[in-house]
Amino acid sequence: MAIEVKLPKEIELKIKSDKELEGIVKRKIEKQIFREIKEDIFLSMLFDKVLEASEVTEKEVDEIDHEVKKGIMENLGWR
Repeated sequence: MAIEVKLPKEIELKIKSDKELEGIVKRKIEKQIFREIKEDIFLSMLFDKVLEASEVTEKEVDEIDHEVKKGIMENLGWR
């Protein structure tokens, strides 16, 4: 899946003109995205564990799960 990152034109041109710099920037962006996804998945798993021990209904759990995943997608700009 491709993710598009918008940069100021001057920076974009500088990065495109230097392949080594382009690779460094690409890896840094990928690491940052991976870290954010990993943190969001951890939070989702944590909430799942908390909800398992609670007295909320299955429907309420589904609604909370939906809202958490919606927030994750919005934070990542996927929505």
